[in-house]
Amino acid sequence: MSGLGIDGLVSGLDTSGIITELLKLRQKPIDGIKARIEKTQDRAEALKELNTRALALQEIVKRLRLPSGFSRAQAVSQNPAVLRATGESAGQLGTFSFVAKQVAAASQFVSRGFPDPDRTAVAPQGGHVTIELGDARLSRSVDLAAINGGAGFARGKIRIVDDGGRSAVVDLASAVTLRDVVDAINANGAAQVEAAVEGDSLVLRNLSQAGSLSVSEVGGGSTAASLGIAGSAAGGTLTGQSINRINAQTPLSALNDGRGVLAGQDLGVLTIQGSSTFAANINGARTIGEVLDRINTAGAGTLTAALTPDGKAIRLTDAGAPAALTVTGAAAADLGLSADALAPVSGAFEGRALLASLGSVLGTSIRGVNGGGLGATVQTPATFSVTDGQGQQTLVTLHGREDLREILARFSGGAAQVKASINAEGTGIEVLDVSGGSGALTITDQSGAAAAALGVAGSHALGRAAGANVNFQHFHAGRALSTLLGGQGVQSGEMRVRLRNGSEAAIRTAGARSVGDILARLNAVPGLSASINSRGDGIQLTDTTGGSGNLAIEDLSGNAARALNLAGVFSGASVDRSFEFRVQVAPGATLNAVMTEIVRAGVPVHVATFGDGSPAGPARLSITGKFQGSDAALTLSSDFLSFTQTSEARDALLLMGESSPQVLRSRNGTFNVIPGVTLDLLGVGSASVTVSRDTAATAGDIKTLVERFNDLTAKVKEFTAFDTQSLSTGRLHGDATAITLAATLKRRLLDPVAGIDSTMNNAAALGLSIDRSGALTLDEGRLQNALNQRFEQVAELFSHSAPLKDSTALSAFHDGQGLRRAAGHDLRVRFRDGTSLDLDLSGAHNVRELLALLNADGRLSAAVGADGRSFLFTDNTSGSQTFALSDLNQSGTTQSLGLLQPQAGNGAATLQGGAILLAEEQGLARRLDREIERYVNSLDGVFRRRREESDKRVEAYNADIARIGRGVNMERERLMRQFQSLEKFLAQSQQLQTQLAGQLKALTPPK
Repeated sequence: MSGLGIDGLVSGLDTSGIITELLKLRQKPIDGIKARIEKTQDRAEALKELNTRALALQEIVKRLRLPSGFSRAQAVSQNPAVLRATGESAGQLGTFSFVAKQVAAASQFVSRGFPDPDRTAVAPQGGHVTIELGDARLSRSVDLAAINGGAGFARGKIRIVDDGGRSAVVDLASAVTLRDVVDAINANGAAQVEAAVEGDSLVLRNLSQAGSLSVSEVGGGSTAASLGIAGSAAGGTLTGQSINRINAQTPLSALNDGRGVLAGQDLGVLTIQGSSTFAANINGARTIGEVLDRINTAGAGTLTAALTPDGKAIRLTDAGAPAALTVTGAAAADLGLSADALAPVSGAFEGRALLASLGSVLGTSIRGVNGGGLGATVQTPATFSVTDGQGQQTLVTLHGREDLREILARFSGGAAQVKASINAEGTGIEVLDVSGGSGALTITDQSGAAAAALGVAGSHALGRAAGANVNFQHFHAGRALSTLLGGQGVQSGEMRVRLRNGSEAAIRTAGARSVGDILARLNAVPGLSASINSRGDGIQLTDTTGGSGNLAIEDLSGNAARALNLAGVFSGASVDRSFEFRVQVAPGATLNAVMTEIVRAGVPVHVATFGDGSPAGPARLSITGKFQGSDAALTLSSDFLSFTQTSEARDALLLMGESSPQVLRSRNGTFNVIPGVTLDLLGVGSASVTVSRDTAATAGDIKTLVERFNDLTAKVKEFTAFDTQSLSTGRLHGDATAITLAATLKRRLLDPVAGIDSTMNNAAALGLSIDRSGALTLDEGRLQNALNQRFEQVAELFSHSAPLKDSTALSAFHDGQGLRRAAGHDLRVRFRDGTSLDLDLSGAHNVRELLALLNADGRLSAAVGADGRSFLFTDNTSGSQTFALSDLNQSGTTQSLGLLQPQAGNGAATLQGGAILLAEEQGLARRLDREIERYVNSLDGVFRRRREESDKRVEAYNADIARIGRGVNMERERLMRQFQSLEKFLAQSQQLQTQLAGQLKALTPPK
């Protein structure tokens, strides 16, 4: 109907205008509703603006609500060129003294020079460059902290007097390694002596090789005694006592050159058969002392286990004096007790050494040139002959119990005049003929293949047997994942393995700590076998599925595959993922071509050619490790190109303290030894770092609190205002939400805080007050004075939480969220003796009842900690298992009790929880935060509810408009129909009038 045009059809009336005027009265309510919608939306926008300002206030309030918000500090290094200090928070204030001994560095090698990098052939016949990543050196640094069975040495000064009475005081307070001690003695500048490390001791000699020599303490210390050199000697030589041994506290992980004992596996049972047979369960043992104790307990007096007199191996004494003794079990070989290593000595049986001579490595750590080891045993010794150029011969015999120092010594122990030493690369040995004879140096295996494994077998016409890499086993199951990639370590994630038959498996690396942990997870994949390769420098993978596809491993997340050198696609069923990269170079290759081949091989190094500016051979090749630190050391060799090592991979060394400094190591030169402060070691020298409280930052936070508080309350005042002159009102005039918010926040800020010092329990003590206009004001002088003199009490004023008491309700935990519990049992406690306890805490309503439930079993003790705000849990059992608490039924109780890490470390018997904040006696910031949260909570806050109410009101208004609109439309259609009927009637009347007029005209006679 609305489409009909009826204006003036017959009557000539403006019917549309008439209808519009008639409907205006009916439409008038819509205008009122629209006005109400606009006002509702305007108020909603105003509330939204208050919500934004309240959130801004809450942001600064949250910074001040916890004690950590007052830990802002300034760290200033007195010598930033040596030690840079950064950090904005600190848990410890004061001045700390440091001595930077050594900066971190990566390995670097530089080739000899050539005329140019891209035209001169550097490999006329072709050849190879071999680069190994990892500390494969046979000569090892001796950390002073490891000597004397891990007891270390006493820092201080020693006095040396030589044969001429010349005296020197040597300061060893900052020595870190045994090499530091040797260098310091040899550089003393007064006493004419020379120091060296020989076997398990320090040896000092007069340069005259005669006369008396003495070493004594300075200042009443025990430095010389701890180094084994206190005393005097005649004959020009002072041989120190052994400082190289293990003891009962030595962890199993430190044995066997760091390979440990069955790293990542169960130790199981040792079966010992002598005059009687018994089994000793050593599973879970962590130290050598625990292993000995368990053997002695199981032996029950018939057999005694102890360390050998030199403190380097295990000695078994059988009371029945049997002719033979055998030890079997998974851990026997790693404990040096396997049949091929155990030997009868003076009525007992002694195992293989578990600790090498100072600076040396064990023979069992040498996997040999071809990865087969040296192959010598007690039952089947390996022998080889050494014949010098004069025809003199020495027969060398190895029993599989020797370390490298002993092996080298045996070359020169006979008639042949030869000298054996570690080669220049540090990865093999070389033997020199010093006889002066014209014949060839000849080394021949007689039984076994030890000479071949050492890479020196054969006839050497030039009198030098240059051995190849004998593969010190630096990569093993016990190696920590954190040491890979130069200390960057393995990030938790997931690897995907696709086997040759097409099957796939995902391997999660979370929680893995060692290479052995990763091997165990790889071996759990059906059809895949993983182990350390025969040379001890990588992982061997074997696909046993029999498929014809490719074996592939990739990182889905994290970096485990890349860090372990496992990432890639491999065509064979067996893959050796060694960290030794052998790069083949074609005949005629230039320096640039060599560089290209190294890059193409994916060797994890930086490689480049550069010019040194010399006229004859400026072009050189540089190879640098990507990572710093000793664990990422490179070893390099080539059969066509000579290199000079210009930088040795090393850890950063930092000494902390003065009288007896703590030695700190870092692979990348970054140290986090002061809580909240990062130290970056940039040079060598002394530096002190002062960490002071940053009161200016805290004052700035409080000023920001004032500004944002006033911003919010001023906006509330504006929105709720009423102008008596203009009679105008603010957008929220009369709104209870806004008025209550402002009033409540002022009250929460100004009310005293219960439970703290009455002289610092209110905002006024900081110079905070409300002026006549209702604004918060701050006396900055009074605030700064409080921060300077009573900082801890200021922090308490803002962040105070009531201490835990017997009567404290569990529902008050965590600002009123309560103690989380589940239906049924909530906690499982695992004790050190291997037992466990399940607890249901549902019957507890306060702290007293909670502690009663926790302490009901004698194995567990629980109490409120010394801080009064946390819980302390104690394992009353003994054993080698880990003391830990865990959730049952997804209760969340452990975290609710403040245990973010609910597992004790290193066999500890206690677990200390974090502070539990209560919903009572709250500090200023905690009260404000709690109140603001009532309004701004995104789920059920007051502002959220008001917004929902506004939305519903607008929705209802729109429904009213729609309803009225429908009524108006119906009325319009009715009126239009009426006017249409009128027009029809008028039209009909007009037509009738016309007809009548015509008829009348027809009846009227013409004039």
